[in-house]
Amino acid sequence: LFMMRVQANLLEPHTGRKPKAAAAVLEYARRMPIVDGPKHLQLYLRSMSELADANAFEAAAEAQRNVVRILARGSHDDREPGLWTYHHAIRDALEGAAAMQRGEKELAASRFAASVLRSPNDPNVLNTAAWYAARSKFLEDRTEAWARRATLLEARVENRPSANATDTLAYVLFRRGRPREGIAALGPRMHERTARDNGLLHYHMAQMYAAVRAWRSARDSLVKALTWDRLLERDAELEKLFEPLFAKQSLDTIRGLAAEERTRQELP
Repeated sequence: LFMMRVQANLLEPHTGRKPKAAAAVLEYARRMPIVDGPKHLQLYLRSMSELADANAFEAAAEAQRNVVRILARGSHDDREPGLWTYHHAIRDALEGAAAMQRGEKELAASRFAASVLRSPNDPNVLNTAAWYAARSKFLEDRTEAWARRATLLEARVENRPSANATDTLAYVLFRRGRPREGIAALGPRMHERTARDNGLLHYHMAQMYAAVRAWRSARDSLVKALTWDRLLERDAELEKLFEPLFAKQSLDTIRGLAAEERTRQELP
């Protein structure tokens, strides 16, 4: 409980997220014994998520390995077979992403493949592998195949894939140099409730619009992205991706538009 309070105090108030806070908590947790307890489990899960969001895949993989160790030692609800498999698949995928960051592409390929083989017909497993593969620039044909299969499997159950799975496919297409296909996949979903208040999805739309030089659409999507997720302002690629846009409207202007929209919607 103390660790969760420490983490909460370190998180940024307006986003509830801060990678440095997650790293600090993980470093503190390394000194503690692996225990069988839901609070410790949630600590590692939260740290893993924050570190992965910051592309700190080595540390994220370490946090997820501890999740798996805790689950192996205890009797938690998360021992349900599907979730048990999923936690292992996340670990494998993060280890693949970490290997890519170290330049070990063959090892990365084997870890991503191991993640998918955990449950090759589970769309969550496939989507996770494709997402971390794309984020770490493992942009092989199989990465796109995993993302496509995830959307197809979800569509069989829900009649259509989730916005998040569609976003993963669009992001893979964008990173593979096919932004127009990504726009065609994700664009029609952006009016849905699960997508329209998701800053990251709007950010991906802005990236893809920028790639095809549709600057007005890129600006509108970027304003929405920063409205819903201010942490995106810290993306290392922000200036590079939107340089031509910022030549017309500065980043401060974009931030101002997002701030006005947050005020209008009474967002923090």
